[in-house]
Amino acid sequence: MPTGLYGELEISKSTGHTPLAAAQFLSSTIIGYISGNCINFVDCTGLKEESNSGQQGDPGQSSETDNASEKPAPVELRPLIASSQITAFALHRRENLVAFAERASTAIKVLKWPSGAVMVGGAGKMEAQKDLSTTNLAFSPDGQYLAAMGSLPSFTIAIWEWRTNTVVCQASPGMSATFLTFDPLDSRRLCSGGGDGGIKFWRIEMGWKRSRLRLVDGKPLPRQAKSQGHLRISEGPTATQHAWTIDEQILCATSSGNELVHYDPTTGECRTYVAAEERLTETDETDIREGDGDGAAEPPSPRYFAPGQLACATVAIEGLYVGGKDGVLRVFSFKESAVIKTIPVAPGQPISRLEFAPDYRTLLVESADGALYLHNVASDRALEIIPSPAPPLITMHGPTSILIAAYENYICLHQVDPDMQQQAEKMREISRITVAGGSHVTCVATSPYAAIAVAGTADGCIRLWDFQKRKLVLMEKVWDAPVSLLSFDSAGRYLAAISAKDPRVALFDVFQRFRFVGHVTVSVPQPHTLVRIEGCAWTLDETNGHVNMFILALPTGTVSFIQRFAFPLDIKGAIMDASDAADAVPAADEPGAEGDKAEASDAGRQDSDDSLSATWDIGQMLISVLVYQIEDDLLDMTIVPSHLSAGRESFYVASSDGMLKCYEGPQGGAIHSGGASDVVMIGKPAYTSKEHDKQIRGVYLHTATSWLTTTSADGTLSFRTLLEPDKVLRAFAHDPFHGGVDALVATANCRAVVTAGKDGLLRLWEWKYSPAGRRAATEVGAVVDRLQEAGEGVLGIVNYSLSKLRAIEDGSPTTHALLPSAAGAAAAAQAAGAAQPSDGTEDEDSLSSAVSGGLHPRLSALRERLLRAIAKNDALSPLERLERDEFILDREERERLLMEATGTVEGVRRSVEEEWLARRVVGNRIKQECWDSMSTIGQSIVSFHADPLTGLLTTVTNYPIRKQQPAEIERVERVTMLRRVQLAVNAATAKKKTVKEVEIGEDAENSGDDADGEPASSATAAAPTAAATSEGAGQPSSDPESLLFSPFELTTNDRRRIQTVLLAHQVHLLKIAFNERFLEVAQQKRDEIARIEERSERARGIMDELGWTGADRIEIVKPVMHDDEVPERVVEVRDDEIPVERFLGAEEQARLAEKQRLDAERARAAAVDNVRDRALTMMMNNSLADRSSEEEGLKAVVQQPDFMATKPAADWTDEERKVAKEYEKKLSVQKEEMEKTRKALETELKKLLAGISELCDAFDTTTLRAGLFNQKLATDTRIYTYELQLIKLNSALLYAEEDESKEAAINQALEECKSEKAMYAGEIPELRKELERVREEHDNATRRDKDVDRAFKKEFGGPGLEAWWEACWRLYRRSGAGEEEEASKAAGVDQNPFTRHQVAMTHAAQQQAQQQAGAAAHVSRPSSPNHPSGVAAAPQHPSLPPTLVTLNPATDAPEGLPAELFQKLADYISRKHGTATDVYTTYVSLHHLQTTITQLLGHISTLSARGATLHAQLVEFQTYRFNQTYDLEICLGGLKQGQVEVVQSPVVTDYGSAVLVGREAVERLNEVICGLGKAKVDALNEMKEYRRGIHALEWETKTLDFSSETLLHKTRDIQLLRVTKHMQEYIRGGDERKQTAEIAALEKRGEYSIKAHLHNLGEKRKGMDKVRRQVAEKRRENEHLDRKLEGLQEDVAERRNVRRAARGSGAGAGDTGDKETSAVARGAEPPLPRKPAAGKDVLSPIHARRRLIDLARSQAQDIAILREEVERLRLRTYPAFPARRSEF
Repeated sequence: MPTGLYGELEISKSTGHTPLAAAQFLSSTIIGYISGNCINFVDCTGLKEESNSGQQGDPGQSSETDNASEKPAPVELRPLIASSQITAFALHRRENLVAFAERASTAIKVLKWPSGAVMVGGAGKMEAQKDLSTTNLAFSPDGQYLAAMGSLPSFTIAIWEWRTNTVVCQASPGMSATFLTFDPLDSRRLCSGGGDGGIKFWRIEMGWKRSRLRLVDGKPLPRQAKSQGHLRISEGPTATQHAWTIDEQILCATSSGNELVHYDPTTGECRTYVAAEERLTETDETDIREGDGDGAAEPPSPRYFAPGQLACATVAIEGLYVGGKDGVLRVFSFKESAVIKTIPVAPGQPISRLEFAPDYRTLLVESADGALYLHNVASDRALEIIPSPAPPLITMHGPTSILIAAYENYICLHQVDPDMQQQAEKMREISRITVAGGSHVTCVATSPYAAIAVAGTADGCIRLWDFQKRKLVLMEKVWDAPVSLLSFDSAGRYLAAISAKDPRVALFDVFQRFRFVGHVTVSVPQPHTLVRIEGCAWTLDETNGHVNMFILALPTGTVSFIQRFAFPLDIKGAIMDASDAADAVPAADEPGAEGDKAEASDAGRQDSDDSLSATWDIGQMLISVLVYQIEDDLLDMTIVPSHLSAGRESFYVASSDGMLKCYEGPQGGAIHSGGASDVVMIGKPAYTSKEHDKQIRGVYLHTATSWLTTTSADGTLSFRTLLEPDKVLRAFAHDPFHGGVDALVATANCRAVVTAGKDGLLRLWEWKYSPAGRRAATEVGAVVDRLQEAGEGVLGIVNYSLSKLRAIEDGSPTTHALLPSAAGAAAAAQAAGAAQPSDGTEDEDSLSSAVSGGLHPRLSALRERLLRAIAKNDALSPLERLERDEFILDREERERLLMEATGTVEGVRRSVEEEWLARRVVGNRIKQECWDSMSTIGQSIVSFHADPLTGLLTTVTNYPIRKQQPAEIERVERVTMLRRVQLAVNAATAKKKTVKEVEIGEDAENSGDDADGEPASSATAAAPTAAATSEGAGQPSSDPESLLFSPFELTTNDRRRIQTVLLAHQVHLLKIAFNERFLEVAQQKRDEIARIEERSERARGIMDELGWTGADRIEIVKPVMHDDEVPERVVEVRDDEIPVERFLGAEEQARLAEKQRLDAERARAAAVDNVRDRALTMMMNNSLADRSSEEEGLKAVVQQPDFMATKPAADWTDEERKVAKEYEKKLSVQKEEMEKTRKALETELKKLLAGISELCDAFDTTTLRAGLFNQKLATDTRIYTYELQLIKLNSALLYAEEDESKEAAINQALEECKSEKAMYAGEIPELRKELERVREEHDNATRRDKDVDRAFKKEFGGPGLEAWWEACWRLYRRSGAGEEEEASKAAGVDQNPFTRHQVAMTHAAQQQAQQQAGAAAHVSRPSSPNHPSGVAAAPQHPSLPPTLVTLNPATDAPEGLPAELFQKLADYISRKHGTATDVYTTYVSLHHLQTTITQLLGHISTLSARGATLHAQLVEFQTYRFNQTYDLEICLGGLKQGQVEVVQSPVVTDYGSAVLVGREAVERLNEVICGLGKAKVDALNEMKEYRRGIHALEWETKTLDFSSETLLHKTRDIQLLRVTKHMQEYIRGGDERKQTAEIAALEKRGEYSIKAHLHNLGEKRKGMDKVRRQVAEKRRENEHLDRKLEGLQEDVAERRNVRRAARGSGAGAGDTGDKETSAVARGAEPPLPRKPAAGKDVLSPIHARRRLIDLARSQAQDIAILREEVERLRLRTYPAFPARRSEF
């Protein structure tokens, strides 16, 4: 322990509720709840009485000065304290037991309250091992069992017999639960609900040696429809809180809050018990809107539930108590089936749990925010006993030891015992102050001496209270942003207010009636930017007369600044001097300056001594600034006083790395004046320490004790002294999972410490003093007394100021902010002139008058003068004009603005650079993953022209291939090598066939080929295996495809895995092969483009030679490569793709300038004299081609003689005429040559254009579509086939693993069933032995009891005792005091609904036991032995005798009975009580054993039935797995209908390698194939119908297009028709004469047609006669042929007889005869005898046979064409999809 501390710190009180577990009743008036690591107990007796008379009070809405002592409050009782956070607890009311579990511990402790005595063994805890911690605890109703539910990983539910520290049974549901409860009527039934596991019901099944926890899952809750747009989505709610009913059923609430669900724990079935009322229908809403009155719709009937009002429920006698999400408690009556009472509990907060007190007269209500309310069932309201946990803001007033805790909208004052000597309440609430205005409190502070409390709110307002008089004396709006920090200096003179994001710190003078004196601005050196202000600390420098304020400023980055402001002690005089100095206005020479000066002087004179602008920055006038720079990210700080730091400024800070550090400033830091801030760098810390696991929240220095305290988010406190900082005392305070410790305060003598946590708890700590600590506490008390005496003067001044201030009403601030933001500055300036002084202060203290009449007019006057001076300067001549820099009044501000602008620009530039850097990183990552990792980049080849059928360009893509990892390559090589070795071993060990078997096999294969004309399709299945062993005398083939297994061999998972690797490798090889061909075609296209470009260039040259321009030129399309054909364009950025102007750096600009200079020099040097170009131009006309002949023909110009232009033709001489003729001849020849050349060029141009088109068409048709495209289709087919096999194999592997787990589960269940059955069977003999022993004991006890009865009858039933017999018998059979107690209890009113049900169940159990025992009629009273008419009492079920009551001789003795007989009577009664007790005890044991044996026998029969069921399931599942293993669905793609898998040999077929498949399997496979075929046919039919519609639409479209075109032509013809005069006349009315002529002509034409028709009929009749004659001739010819055929048949028969005779004799029969005989033996027709041709009759059969042969050949060609078309159509169809796999 550190020296100087008082001792060990221990908790004294914890306030606040931690809602980790629900609060519970320990008795009818005592409630227990969790508060951190404490379990608090409160006595609510006073609250229960108050609920019947008073009204509920809301602390948030109470008056400002409510007195907490006047309100009824629960009495706090002794708590139970654990070592860490309590996660679950349970209470047992009968014995006052408390069981609880702690976080991160598996121990469950059971203690007795209030003594805290250990109840379990010596350690007082039970250890569970499976889960990390315990989340739920529950005692059984009889207290025998304790149920505990764990957390991760298994959420085990364990049932403990806590008295013996043994686990009765346990089970793991695997999901979490929020609630765990026992059945109030049965200690062996439980229910768990809420959380993720739904609702589950458990039953403890007791065994002789081992018990079991049986589970019944609750059925899913009824689903409800949810509207979403036009759809209604069905979603199911989840179970939340549940309650047991009196018939041992469950009522469960749901997450929706719209229904209560009734569950049967035996079966898990559920139904909706109560549902929320549906919303009004449209008709009802219309009726409401059209009703009378103002038309306001009335809410649903309060007698029914609205949506969300069924959040939780509990059962009472009269009905259900239901809590809603609206915070209202409702009572639902069983009798009326409606809501009969409504009690508002927590408006706006959902109710999460309800629990009745044991007497069912009080209801405990818990809301979702953790608040606890108490409702008396006889009243109509609920009282809050524990508020909702909210993290308070705390501070401590040292002189009075009053703790001020600020919550959201109110402030609580607690009186703390400074010496912690009181035994009753060491911290009690004395009053509450409400904060009005609608804003919540953000910070709070108190003066070190005066009774002042200051609170800052989120609206930027500061409120100051005199908390002794409970009055608000100041309310000032400082910022528009929230106030984050309030701090008094150590002398109580100044108050600093800080808004974290505002650099201005507001300063108030406490001595001057809390006047706002201005603000100081916190700034950080460039290039840093201030982010927020985190801390404030004060020191007093009495030597220099200053108060130093230290501000912790956090800029961007990992650097921090501590800025020191030095204020004078008398700031009022300093402000007056600064104000007077600021009143002086500089003179000016321009006109109007005198007026401006006068105005400024008037404005200055209006300012009084106390007038100061609220926006006046006093930092440049009154204070000096020093900035400490620390290269660390700080969170909080405190400063050590100078008398403890040897004159240095020492800072203890908390850094973001969770360490406590001490930084020391320079020795005797001087205070600089003039407002300039000096920056002092502080190097490494002088002290570092790390004792917290998380960040430190706060650092606190207690001056009186020199203690340094830290609080952390890990929930711990640390105490150390400044003299020994390395020695640390740590204590656990608050839950780290909720945020840990938030704040810490202490009394002036530090004997009481109060902490506030993020968990909403407020905790009081006291010291367990050590001897040295008690002495130190006494010394600290004396120091505190001296400090209080020194502060009496300050206290008097402040109290005088408070007495001058009147109380004001709290509310929303009506004035503008003193330090407005940029947005609100204009509004504040406009409203400043209209501001009035406050009613609570005098006029001379008003700050609004300073704002309205002081600084603003002066600033306006200065601005106008400056603008006039600038305008006048601009009007002067250039020689007289001043520079604009001369008008700068504040050069430092200008430099600051320039630096700020430069910093802003640099910041924007850095942000842009960071953004582009991030984009480059993302781009590089994408390129690395999608480009660099590819061995083959995705690429396409596009045709030059569109496909004429589809109208689209044909595109063929390659296969992008990723680079294989070395592990993948090694895996493929290893699998391939193993497969080759396997094939080699199989080939070497296979049985070799004999020569005869090989020949028979070859003959069978040849015969099969001849019969089918196609290879057997079985090669599809057996090809890989056959090919693997066909080469090189048993060596495996080098073809990778030959390594594949046959589909019939894939019966094990290992082979399937190998097959997947081989198939993937085969797919990879196919892609590589296609990509190689793809690259060849791509290179071919580039070559074709080069050729096309060459021809295009020549064609353009020809057009230039022909002189074609404009429309005459033929446009030649230049073929280009698409972006998909050049994949490198994806990663290349061209200049035209950049939309913004390119930014060039200095280096790049220099490089480009150098390049341009070099290019210019080269161009200039080349332009001077290029000998080669000049020679080419002069000699070859700038062309290397030899075209001299063409140039002579085209460019040679024939010169016209001069005389032809000067002389007329008549004056020419003969010589001139001769020359003219030669000229004309040459001219005509030249024209002919030019025409020939033109035609030749045009012909060449046409050839070039045709050649370009041919190149494009040839590439598109032959190379691309017919070549590469078809190859891509074939490759895709093979790849898709392999990939389909891969999918099937992987699916088979997954199903096989799943089937293995299912089979293992069935086997495990079967083994468990067998072992459990064997265990029960082994326990039954032992139980029967025990049963016989207990039965014997029971018989002996019964015999002893009867002996006592007989002895009593013999003793008191003898002669002479008849007068006392009845009285003695009544005393002998009388019960004890227990019956009277039960009778008295039954006489009262019991509110417990389970009491009556328990009595009824007890009576029913007794009656059942009597029936089983065969009890006879009950006799109330036996007869005297001397009266033979008496009937003996029949045996009945024994009951536990009541407590024995000693007889009183004075009152109980029968009259006249002697004393010795009375003493014998008492002895007999005592003996009877003992024997009856023994009978009852032995009977209970006997009954328990009988029940146990019966249950075990029932379990054995149940297990036998379950074992038989499991065995049947196992057999069925094994059959299913066998079928799945040998189900060859993988090879269905290679099978065809009618395929023969085993080739039949002509002689003997070898079935050694064949497998006989059962008929059922074949039929099942046929069903699968038929199903797949049907699905494929259906798909094809659907495609056909779809295509039919498409074709119909296309045909209709074409028809309409043709019709439209025809109509256009007709319209054009009509429009272009030339209308003649004759046509005009016809249009006008027609020509009747012409009509007559036309009629006559038509009649003549009709007559001619009739004659022609008759002539044609005659011709047809003649033709018919001719045909009849030909038919008759053919018939005669046929008759002749028939006679000839008969003769030939006779010749054939004779020839056959001759042959037979010759064969029978055997002489001279040659080879020819044998061949003919064999032909006849085969049944072939014998050849006809050769006879000479006999003209036409002989050649006609030959001609007919030839025609038939030609016809057969043509039909064979047609069949081949049709077969190819069918094959092409089959390839175009979609693949068949497999049927869904049947699940077991």
